[in-house]
Amino acid sequence: MDSSVPRFPVTYKSLSLDIKGNKTGVVLCSCDDQFLVIATQIGAMGTILCARSAYFFH
Repeated sequence: MDSSVPRFPVTYKSLSLDIKGNKTGVVLCSCDDQFLVIATQIGAMGTILCARSAYFFH
């Protein structure tokens, strides 16, 4: 399942894929200079990463 919905202020993309035989859901969210990546193989929130840009480009 691929979905991408431009919603203010957070845009996201979600996908489901097979990793070593395990169904894995991934959600990528972005807002300004930050990204949130959520990955799960059990249907609940799994690994969470937050990355923020150290530089601002205009």
